[in-house]
Amino acid sequence: SSIVNLPCPVALPLPGSRPTGPSIADLLFSSVAELVSAGKERLEPLLPAALALLANLAPHTKMLSDEAAALLTAMLLDLAQPSYLFGGEARPELLITALAVVSSSLLYHHAANLPLLHALLHAAAPLRALPSLQPPPPADA
Repeated sequence: SSIVNLPCPVALPLPGSRPTGPSIADLLFSSVAELVSAGKERLEPLLPAALALLANLAPHTKMLSDEAAALLTAMLLDLAQPSYLFGGEARPELLITALAVVSSSLLYHHAANLPLLHALLHAAAPLRALPSLQPPPPADA
């Protein structure tokens, strides 16, 4: 078992956490998801490293809390917004990394990661639309 699955030694205000308390993974996934969703334009230089952290943790994370899973899914949908996604050269790579995080989380621990599966099912329509995303029409200058 990995240390990321242990209960976080500090009490965290994460709604929807497990009765045993949120894990270290919940803290890290929630923090990165909040960082990306709240400050993706201002903090864009930090995003590749933050997403790389999640990509490295994802295969070892057995189960995210409901809140962490919802935040991860919301982050994925934020990165997939056409106005953001097509607004910078490196932004598609951020979405690809976020998709890899979700894939790795489910590949190794899908049976235990029901909160993530549940959050993804709630976001099924926008996720199914990803392959057909188009750049937004150019603004009239």
